Amino acid sequence: PLSGNADQRDGDLDGTGDVCDGSTLITLAPANLSFRTSSSTSQYLYVLFRNVSPQAVRITSLTSSDSHFRAYFGTTRTIQPGGLSYLWASFSSATVGNFSGHLTIRTDVPGRETIVVPMTGKRS
Repeated sequence: PLSGNADQRDGDLDGTGDVCDGSTLITLAPANLSFRTSSSTSQYLYVLFRNVSPQAVRITSLTSSDSHFRAYFGTTRTIQPGGLSYLWASFSSATVGNFSGHLTIRTDVPGRETIVVPMTGKRS
């Protein structure tokens, strides 16, 4: 499921996106967000960001590329070794149709400062 996104390699072959810089390992699940709604009410989904490395990782921002999607992020988060964080996004549209965008996660992991999670939304 991760073949189309170089930012989310499955380094340990467990079916979850892994982002590696040699000593830091981050897992993301799911590898993409797929929203479906039949009304203009927002639907919420999350990406589970897990730090399975021996060092702390900071998430410095979370943004969305399209106005139909919204990323929810307060302040910089530090994820301790073995820790996790839920990164929330929502989708809503007053217009019927298919939409796509991406959730951008910014971290302090060298070589992986930017992680992109594809998002799709369908309003029927």
